[in-house]
Amino acid sequence: MVSHMSYMTTGTRYGHAKFVEDSSSGKPFEKFYNTGELLGKDEICSVRRCRHKQTRFYYGVKHVNISDLDMAARRTVKDEITSLKLLRGGPHIIRLLDVFEEKNNPENIYLVFEEMKGGNLLERVVEKEVYTEREARQVCKAVFTAIDYCHKKKVAHRDIKPHNIYLTEEDDDTTVRVASFGFAKKVTHKNCLQTLCGSAQYVAPEIIDQHVQGYDQRCDVWSLGVFAYVLLAGYVPFEGVVDDLTVEILTGKYEFHDEYWADISNSAKQMISSMLVVDPRNRITAAHALSCKWMETDEERLVLRDLSFAKNKLRTSLAPTTKVKAAVNAILARNKFLSIAGMFGNDDVTSISSPVRHRESTSMDMISENDSFGDSFLWGEQVGAVIEI
Repeated sequence: MVSHMSYMTTGTRYGHAKFVEDSSSGKPFEKFYNTGELLGKDEICSVRRCRHKQTRFYYGVKHVNISDLDMAARRTVKDEITSLKLLRGGPHIIRLLDVFEEKNNPENIYLVFEEMKGGNLLERVVEKEVYTEREARQVCKAVFTAIDYCHKKKVAHRDIKPHNIYLTEEDDDTTVRVASFGFAKKVTHKNCLQTLCGSAQYVAPEIIDQHVQGYDQRCDVWSLGVFAYVLLAGYVPFEGVVDDLTVEILTGKYEFHDEYWADISNSAKQMISSMLVVDPRNRITAAHALSCKWMETDEERLVLRDLSFAKNKLRTSLAPTTKVKAAVNAILARNKFLSIAGMFGNDDVTSISSPVRHRESTSMDMISENDSFGDSFLWGEQVGAVIEI
């Protein structure tokens, strides 16, 4: 096998070897990779499996055609690349390995990722023969660690949900990766974010409350609380209690229904309750969640808690519903925006985005002279995703 390092000079540490960024040569993507199986696509991008011609290693490549995108959507693509480069090497965060932006082919961008051989987290859970509270905690610990790293880097993810979590290995549930950084934003100062974006059932109240002047990375902790709730019970906490999902979220109205929660650890419920706090000032941080009592509970106790009922309920969540779409419309109606851009893409009725309420700051705490995080608009498949649900 020819060494990948033998003909290139730049690279990044990846696993136990040094992955070399071929794009620095100025040559096209096709010079170095053969593309294979189609994993997902929409109007402007596709995700395929690819293989490096010399090393023979497999990766995932996302091909984005920006020719039909408006300036906001083009900026979103650029900003997502920026965020993933900033977070490169972070624990349990999908690794963007290379980006081909070719001078002779400016309408096409190729993003090379580590291969997600294990597929989507939800698909893995519903396929498992045995699913226990220990396994749910294991995933939560990995995802919380990833988001804690993002927050330490002053980045808010803004679209945390099980659909955006993947596994790099088919037979190893510990290889969790947080993906889909299309809504990621640099947090320059407290409450500096203004854009209505995220996924309807996971979005924090301060994002959809028109009386709130701004928000920051603390919105992710709310979404992590919903995420943990879903992994343990199999359904979202803010659905079906009242007709208006917005009211449920703004008032923090949810329950731990005895039918599903009676056998789940009280410490898990206490952690979730500390995360699903309407006022972000009183919400715990991702770092605090990682050190809570549930995270320190003996594995032997958790492995005895069977979550088969959660697995079965999750199976029904793999398809979007018109009920959720109606809830998204309710959220948008409550917030008096004049226009909505790119609300639903790739039949994903759970993701929302809108123009900013006020301009989000990009002038302070810049990553570099040319790197900043712009507002995100839903533009189809998020970077790192295979199929957005």
